[in-house]
Amino acid sequence: MSSIAASEPISRPMETTTNANRTSRLSLIAGLSGIIFVVLLVGPLFAFGLGPSPTSGPGDVAGYYAQHAGVLQTIQVLRASSTLFFLVFLAGLSELIRRQARFTALSAGVIAAGVTVAGIDVVLYAARQAIALNAAQIQDPAVVQTIRDFSNALETFSSMPLAVLVVLTSWGLLGIRGVGRWIGWAGGPVVLLLLLAGVSATSAFLKPIGVTAFLFASIWLAVLAIWLSLQRSAA
Repeated sequence: MSSIAASEPISRPMETTTNANRTSRLSLIAGLSGIIFVVLLVGPLFAFGLGPSPTSGPGDVAGYYAQHAGVLQTIQVLRASSTLFFLVFLAGLSELIRRQARFTALSAGVIAAGVTVAGIDVVLYAARQAIALNAAQIQDPAVVQTIRDFSNALETFSSMPLAVLVVLTSWGLLGIRGVGRWIGWAGGPVVLLLLLAGVSATSAFLKPIGVTAFLFASIWLAVLAIWLSLQRSAA
């Protein structure tokens, strides 16, 4: 009996250490995945250009997609691949929020909002890939314009669930001391920009806010991912 009693204080610290190591590895993998996600999401747009002007006519849009079909297909494949890394990042982020937040529903909300964003993004990447594959064969330029407008609308409306993801994550981060709390506070302006971007489809005046919100949200996610990956050394 005495040997069993003596082993309990030893086994418990060992179990705690094992759990801490697993948590730190998850944070590292999730953080690195988040960094790769942002690079694959934003990088191709700056490397290959942002596409035709929103005011371009159907003929100009169809001609652009037909002329740059190979490059546009590469962009969509890279951005679709980013979704895989985003889901890994989301898993680590939700685990962090689950450990820190007072309400378990907060972590579930982060997962739900993130999966919604990923689903919408995959659909819009598929729509743009379809345009790039078939723009040269489609006889009516208006069809190309319609599909493009559909994908642009998806991108605009995806800012709403992304705003939910940012606000829930920021709420959870406010319970953490240090850099994590500052990242949480910084999420506030990002949420405001994303909400304005979500309604920009109804107003030409708000159109430029969509690009601004996308850039600021990408920067915020990149900073969050870097901080998450460094939690390994802090564990």
